[in-house]
Amino acid sequence: MKYILFLLFLSGCAKLKYGNVISKNFEPAHTVMLMMPVSTGKTTIIVPEFFYYSDSYKLTVKGVSTKGKPLTKAVYVTARAYDTISLGQFLCVDGMCNEPERKRISKPKL
Repeated sequence: MKYILFLLFLSGCAKLKYGNVISKNFEPAHTVMLMMPVSTGKTTIIVPEFFYYSDSYKLTVKGVSTKGKPLTKAVYVTARAYDTISLGQFLCVDGMCNEPERKRISKPKL
């Protein structure tokens, strides 16, 4: 059973080679507060924890994986790339295409 789960995990990690942008999504920066329990000896108290998330720019690309199968994936890009890329535009992800005339994008470092 362990081997089957491991193989399923590996088969789900296909990389997107190229495709067309089918949607764009911008999520503004926001802060989330979660109440976290903290134990001090025999006493447990609830303490607020704040998490900040910066602006995110997501493109949904429908295309072909490195194995040649159809694949739809979310690709996070910079603000500049998000503004210049339009819906329906053809993209090569991470320079995996050989044709120089096609636009290439790279994933931002988080």
